[in-house]
Amino acid sequence: MLANAARRAQSEPGGVEEIGAALRKSAAEVGCSVERLRMLDYQQQSETDAAMPDLSAVLATFTTWKSARAAAATAQPPAAPVPDAASSDDSAQVA
Repeated sequence: MLANAARRAQSEPGGVEEIGAALRKSAAEVGCSVERLRMLDYQQQSETDAAMPDLSAVLATFTTWKSARAAAATAQPPAAPVPDAASSDDSAQVA
């Protein structure tokens, strides 16, 4: 019923990375893996956190809850920038 009501709301699709981050955050707050996150738990959190995309935006983007969770679970968080080796004081210089 949640999914049908969310689909009827016809929200605009959201950003894939933004939704993935929101699903991972929600799962961490609930204390489960993203693959086990329940739709109800996500909906309740998104209603109280304005920064999280609502459930209808998640379903507009991924069509199904299962595919949204799978995409969030397999997404890699952005990597930290790698320092430039040429500007590092620790780099060995060969004479």
